[in-house]
Amino acid sequence: KVNNQGLGETANDMVCVGNDLFIVVSGSASVMVVDKTTCKLKKMINIVNSANVNRQPRHITYYNNAVYVSCFDGNIVKISTEDYSIKGVVETGGRNPDGMAVMNGMLYVTNSGGLSYPNYDNTVSVIDLSSFSFVKKITVSSNPTIVKTYNDKVYVLSFGDYSTTPVLTRISSNNEVIDSISKNITDFDFYEDKIYYFYHNYTTNTYSLNYINVNNLNASPTRFTQNISSLILPYHINIIDGIIYVTDAKNYTTSGQVFAFSTSGSLLYSFQTSVNPSKIIKIQ
Repeated sequence: KVNNQGLGETANDMVCVGNDLFIVVSGSASVMVVDKTTCKLKKMINIVNSANVNRQPRHITYYNNAVYVSCFDGNIVKISTEDYSIKGVVETGGRNPDGMAVMNGMLYVTNSGGLSYPNYDNTVSVIDLSSFSFVKKITVSSNPTIVKTYNDKVYVLSFGDYSTTPVLTRISSNNEVIDSISKNITDFDFYEDKIYYFYHNYTTNTYSLNYINVNNLNASPTRFTQNISSLILPYHINIIDGIIYVTDAKNYTTSGQVFAFSTSGSLLYSFQTSVNPSKIIKIQ
């Protein structure tokens, strides 16, 4: 409303840095920078290649005065958070880079290969952020998509062809695979040595909200709350200041909803959103 325009086609991810929100808009080949308080547009950064073709930006993360954008064209784009200029581009060596996480100055990027179904990729690329250069690729299970860090480990969730059980892979700080465990997980986050997650079974159209201890991934899950009748299709989970936020995409075409739970499983509140709520962050 304050800019008399929309964000564009398919806002996919965002991060808050200082007074700015950096919002990735995939279909519009852009990162929109807006004031976190007023939402006034400050800069539209075009994420295109030398031929002015959309790089298909997907996700964004922050580290040391720069944001990094994964692009389905096989690259990571580095943008200064000070002057909003593009400072460099590096190839991941994999197909369709997607999720990203930072640990010890290294950027871990999932190469899903999602655009070449059923020939998925099965690697995670490691990028040294001090030199902004490719380090290595780590082989994981097919179609890795979500990656997060906790303590000194990297956790990667791979979905295969979506007909089999997802696989959760742990990677050590020296970039070696520790283990890979089949687990019914669709999205997850960490809090006090627990992995809180939901699993949505698209065949039966049912879901569960559970947790497991990070030190015992093979343990049977504990359900942290009973199903909520108005929660239809869990879409994303974030834990902020001890509150578990689960977004609900409903049927992908109508207004979505966000549910806030305590870690003991009590529903604290909920609120309506626009279509397909896919990311929740804290405005600091």
